[in-house]
Amino acid sequence: MPVAARRAGVVVVGGGLGGAMAAAHLARAGVPVVVCEQSVRPQPRVCGEFLSFEGAALLRDIGIDLPAAAPAIATVAVHGPHRTLVSRLPGGNVGVSRLWLDDALRQRAGDLGASIHRGVTVQRITPRPGSGALVETSDGDWDADAVVVATGKRDLRGVAARERVTDVVGVQLHVSVTPEVRRRMQGRVELWVGEGAYGGVALVDDTTLNVSCVIAPAVARDPGLVASHLMPALMRRHRAAARVLAGIDWPETRMTAVAPVPYGYVRSDAPGPGIVCVGDQLAVIPSLTGDGMTMALASGREAGRVLAGVWGGRPVPDARLAEASALYHARLVRAFSRQVRVAVWLQRLFAHPRALDGLLRAGVWLPPVVPLLMRATRVPQQFRATG
Repeated sequence: MPVAARRAGVVVVGGGLGGAMAAAHLARAGVPVVVCEQSVRPQPRVCGEFLSFEGAALLRDIGIDLPAAAPAIATVAVHGPHRTLVSRLPGGNVGVSRLWLDDALRQRAGDLGASIHRGVTVQRITPRPGSGALVETSDGDWDADAVVVATGKRDLRGVAARERVTDVVGVQLHVSVTPEVRRRMQGRVELWVGEGAYGGVALVDDTTLNVSCVIAPAVARDPGLVASHLMPALMRRHRAAARVLAGIDWPETRMTAVAPVPYGYVRSDAPGPGIVCVGDQLAVIPSLTGDGMTMALASGREAGRVLAGVWGGRPVPDARLAEASALYHARLVRAFSRQVRVAVWLQRLFAHPRALDGLLRAGVWLPPVVPLLMRATRVPQQFRATG
């Protein structure tokens, strides 16, 4: 006999940065919220793990302090095949592991009153005519007044799949580093650029380095995704990678990978009345900008605030939830589209190292170029925390 769906105020599908941030703001406002998170324990993510000062402020706003061991990042070095440009960053940026951060956000959401369901896979959502959706999971169904889609780079049945803008593979790995490599990486994020590939490295604690790369599918298939095979192959193929990654001992470990990564995608409309998307389900900014984590946090905060703003107790009129979800998507699409376009332009430039070498040469003589590009790819002011 079929079991009736449980009633829920808001169901958040996915407990990563955007989903857990949305849940925390909803719970803090007194909105009943359920989070369905597929993993039981924190999992590696294809992410550069660079957190800007704007992202750190968003975390403080919800009551999360970064660990004292989180390494400060004060400079960025961009390595082309023959040239390197080093530029200072605004203060307050850090490297922080998603293994710690995702768990801290879920814990905070739970402390504020969200119901966190770990090890639960959402199989499909079916939008309702008025607002909200039926959320089908591996642990029974939920009848939700509103839904936050926060599945990151994984698409969800019942929500229109994101269009493939680029055909690339993202890979990531944590590696232990020697004191010599740690001294070299201290206080900076290093980006390298090669023909059809680029990558970045940054410390996430005293002894651990995040290594992330964006490569063509054919490159991933050739040596495979085992770090001891793939990374030396990239170093042999790309001069800049060889300079940045020198001195690292590559383990016999399969790298975390996601393919395809739809860099440049922006979801123009809400998937349905009372349904909102956050993080990579809303917009996928090329990773070289270092603002992906902050965009996820900012979108989650805004989704939580918008839905909480129309709640005021149940039952909530469907029309108000439908209007709120449409307004949320319209505002964030307007706000994030420009920074995504600029980042895609930079990504295309990175695909042509000779052209990048020319820009790096100009950057030596025109220091304002890099800060201007940084400002153009940051989360807009209206979505930042004031603290």
